[in-house]
Amino acid sequence: MKRWGILIALLFGLFFSSEAQSTLLLVKKKQSARTGRFIPGDQVKVITKGGRKKSGILVQITPKSIYLDQGRMPLDSIKKIKKYNMGIIGNGATMSFGGLVFAGIVVTNGLINNDSPIITGGEVAVAGGFVLGGLLLARLGVKSYRIDDRHYFEVIDFSKFAEPVTPSP
Repeated sequence: MKRWGILIALLFGLFFSSEAQSTLLLVKKKQSARTGRFIPGDQVKVITKGGRKKSGILVQITPKSIYLDQGRMPLDSIKKIKKYNMGIIGNGATMSFGGLVFAGIVVTNGLINNDSPIITGGEVAVAGGFVLGGLLLARLGVKSYRIDDRHYFEVIDFSKFAEPVTPSP
């Protein structure tokens, strides 16, 4: 049992040490502490000042631009950036699908049993609540940030804070 605890601690340590040595893109609001945080691996959609749209996975962040899996985007040309949390969106879709399945089961059961109202008002409310709740939950998985006079980008590179590795003789 002790070995499992040590193994889990080592895995968490490796994960957090590798995550800490990356670059971070922040969307900051002037005179406010609220920020949006982007790291490599995030699913994003970028809209430029010219109206071009690119979406994909954020691969690399540099002080002047970001690199998606589709190409390079200079930071000064970005008008709006959206971040998609696929876990939350997936949970919302599953919840909505569950509401539809529930409604389908109730209707099928009502047809088989020859019920006069095939589906009652309470069952419609439950199914509709699940569908609506799932759609709202999926909407919470999308964060949108507009870059204008009050909002700006800040790039933090954690690799320059790391101690240099000196080769041993």
